[in-house]
Amino acid sequence: RVFVTSNSTYSGKFGGLAGADNECQSAADLASLGGSWKAWMSTSTINASSRLFHSCVSYVLVNGSVVAYDWTDLTTQNNPPTDLNYLRTAIERTEFDVFLSFGLNYAFTGTRLDGSYQSGDCNGWTSNSVTGARIGFVAYSDYRWSNASTISCAASSTVPKRIYCFEQPN
Repeated sequence: RVFVTSNSTYSGKFGGLAGADNECQSAADLASLGGSWKAWMSTSTINASSRLFHSCVSYVLVNGSVVAYDWTDLTTQNNPPTDLNYLRTAIERTEFDVFLSFGLNYAFTGTRLDGSYQSGDCNGWTSNSVTGARIGFVAYSDYRWSNASTISCAASSTVPKRIYCFEQPN
């Protein structure tokens, strides 16, 4: 399963990847989802693709909608004209199954579509005082879901910043 956090007030200072993973786990626990969860995030020394389980079954939102059929489908561009989107469904639902529409909803990633590091990780997710955090646009299903733009690492009430969370096998 996959969700984007309902908490949108994050700064880039998580205490590293372990801190971001803890945020995902806490969100999942609060929603009584069970399981073990990790953030779709990379640093200059650790790629999301090496941190997260490569599933051979579908990634689904908490409501059961299919995001991708497997790891390859999640992390590989699907070629037009047969498939114009990268994801089957955008990661636009929170841990409580609340729909997030287009708009100012960003997710910290530091990650390219293929799960590799993309420059901009708030000093390894330990600082809220630098600029250039790589983000994805929540509710997009093309490559921009993971690698869209850069933004300040500081928390902001007007620019919601979330985390994508992926369930891992126990």
